[in-house]
Formats: sequence, structure tokens, C-alpha cells
Amino acid sequence: MSRRRSVGLRLAERVALRLIDGMSKAFLGFVPPVNEEAVRTLGVRGYFRWSTSTGKVMKTLADGLGEAESQLVIGFAGLWLGCGYCGAGHIHAGNLILFRDEGVLTPLSDEVIDELYETPDERAEGRLRELLSEPRYARILALVLRVYQLRAGAEPSGADDDYIALALTCWDWVTECTIVEGLEMRPATVPPLTPLAKNMALRERYAAARAAEAVERDPGEGDAG
Repeated sequence: MSRRRSVGLRLAERVALRLIDGMSKAFLGFVPPVNEEAVRTLGVRGYFRWSTSTGKVMKTLADGLGEAESQLVIGFAGLWLGCGYCGAGHIHAGNLILFRDEGVLTPLSDEVIDELYETPDERAEGRLRELLSEPRYARILALVLRVYQLRAGAEPSGADDDYIALALTCWDWVTECTIVEGLEMRPATVPPLTPLAKNMALRERYAAARAAEAVERDPGEGDAG
């Protein structure tokens, strides 16, 4: 059974959606499947306020936390607000940036994000500590743990916390629209939710590296056929 809402768009909203989809295609390289739900939920004017505000928040977070770190913070904010779509797409973007800049494949693969999405809250913190135990991931671990802790009600206590609280506040609003898609999507089907999605050469290199990593971890995967 589909969880999609059945309320149709008005004519003016359908016309506006065609424009929005075209703008998305030009900016991101693909049409986000959440556009229709955003227009349905917020209306056309509300959609543009939502889109503009979200863009400003993303820039603020990137300037304050770093390009890759901000995407991971946004991704985990979405994940723990219940949206698999935002979680997978922004964590994918953070992974791509780290792969591009440092040649790093973090432990936060699509399969792991799928697992974390289903992990009960009381076990999530421990699982993250296991995944990101290497010293090179200390900064990322600290940030994503604070996402979890602030989401659970901890009081902000520093500059990083202020950025994380901003991400949680903004994505609490964003997920009003995106969670409908996130309920049914698996992480591997979600593209990076930034203009980096247009860099197909990078995405292909990243996918090939993940595939090679999987074969190295389980050589039997390479014996099919």
C-alpha cells in the first residue's frame, strides 16, 4: 500500500510545479521526487520560502562546520527526524565530498545508513561510536553524536551546537514534506542532495570504489556469474 497522500494539486500548482521541476533539474541535475509533496503541503509561495530558507541554512552550516561536515550533520538531522530521504541524500553528499577531497570512504555506506534508519534510538549512539571509532573520524563522530543528543533534548553549549540546532530546526520543517518519500525509499536509490549530483564522473568513481570495498570485504560477492 502506498503511503503517498492522495490530494491532487490545483491547476496553478501543477503549472508552478513544472517550473519548479525545471529549476531543480538545472540546479541539481535531477528532479527531486519531494517537489510535488512540498507544493501540496506548503503551496507555491510557501515552497519558494521553504526552498530559499533551506538554501541559506545550508550555506550557513557549510561556512561554519565545513562542506562535508555540514552535509553529514544535515543528513543525520533528517535521519533522526524520521526522514530516510534527507538522511540518505545528504549523507551521500558528505561522503562524496570526503571521497573527492581526501580519497576517503567513510563507514557510512548506503547499507549502514539503511541499518541506522532502523536502529532503535537507545542503540544508535553506541552503533555510531563503533562505526566511527578511527581517529580520522573523531570530528565527524563528535558532530553526529551531538545531532542525536540535541535531538533528544540536550541543551546547546557551544558554536557547533548552535549550527546543529539550526539544522534540526530547519529540517524539522523540511521533513514535513520529504518524509512521505523517505518512508519508502532505500538509501541506495537517493542521489546526493546537492549540485554535486551533476558530477557524474565523481559519482561513478565513488560507486566503483564502494563496489570494490564490498568485494574486498566479502570476496564471494565478486564470484557471481
